[in-house]
Amino acid sequence: MNELSEPNRIQQLDEITIGHIAAGEVVERPAQVVKELLENALDANSTAIHVEIERGGFDLIRIEDNGTGIHENDLELALSRHATSKLSQPEDLNEIHTLGFRGEALASIGTVSQLTVASKPDGQEGRCIRMDAGRRQPIEPIGMANGTVVTVEQLFQNTPVRLGFPRRPATEHARIVEVVVAHAIAHPNVSFRCTIDGRSTLNLPSSSSIEDRLYDVLGGQSSSLLSLVLPAQDADVPGDESWTGYISAPDISRGKGDEVHIFVNDRPVASTPFHQAIRRGYRTRLMQGRHPVAVLHLQVPANEVDVNVHPTKREVRLRHSWRVLERLERAIAHTLATSPTQPDSSGELQELQGLAQNAQNRPIQELLVPTRILRRRHPGRLQQEHNSIL
Repeated sequence: MNELSEPNRIQQLDEITIGHIAAGEVVERPAQVVKELLENALDANSTAIHVEIERGGFDLIRIEDNGTGIHENDLELALSRHATSKLSQPEDLNEIHTLGFRGEALASIGTVSQLTVASKPDGQEGRCIRMDAGRRQPIEPIGMANGTVVTVEQLFQNTPVRLGFPRRPATEHARIVEVVVAHAIAHPNVSFRCTIDGRSTLNLPSSSSIEDRLYDVLGGQSSSLLSLVLPAQDADVPGDESWTGYISAPDISRGKGDEVHIFVNDRPVASTPFHQAIRRGYRTRLMQGRHPVAVLHLQVPANEVDVNVHPTKREVRLRHSWRVLERLERAIAHTLATSPTQPDSSGELQELQGLAQNAQNRPIQELLVPTRILRRRHPGRLQQEHNSIL
């Protein structure tokens, strides 16, 4: 008979190990760091934010804002786990009105990088604190303008397992731009700049209208989007939630759903849970496997949405999800049914008018190809387009 072995003893983990465990959930990749820091900047009522990136964010992430800043007496506490100015009691979790609320982002980031937080509230002196691989340094004075500058260097330097699965810098660059663009759409009154490896890749001035911001982000195709129109009968439907935004005509579609932007109370969230309702709204107008371009904002009472269900706050849980999704489906179907259509030569109504398919709207790749090469690739097209123009 085998002798029973001694049970493994339970022990309290040290703070550094706890920090690494927490960072594994919160700091998944450089783009996630940018997202957490952008949320802090927006919660501080910033009106101008500059994002600076080097080598995909692995070498450098710097977020500079002109917000209210961090009080000098709170600077050290800001790097502690679960220290926040956004909650004070458990009941506050029932109504979250800020993008961040857990108070663990800075502590987690500082555990797996060299973190520097410099801040100056209006009327106070600037102060700076550093955290290297989870170890805090003394607070020092610093000269700076009002606001906060957070610098993250050598991300994952002390987590070789995470560095063992590196993503290409170009991949992270693209993902970071997506994060910045999503927050820029949600907050058109804030200006955003993004500099990658010394080059300015995004410069979005503040705007008083979402239409101007969409033009800055989406370009000319934003003018072809249809404004979401709610059916009149929805005014009698129970519930205080409401949808606004823009959708594309059925002839403007994408092979992926990454141009479907969903915002819940100005929080960018994953669009996948909403795809089915969107497709039902389009009914048979979209080909199988195609996705529209959409920018949709949901305003819902704060006590009817739970944002504390995902480590990165990318997903939310709606109390009346079925009602919210049905309202979205009806709004999309009503918008498409009441939008102007374009008849063909036989007089029959075709799909909604979106981007006209004519010689002036060829794919941009072809517009960059010399005419002689295009003639060899597509014989007869130039003559056909010439005749159509005449």
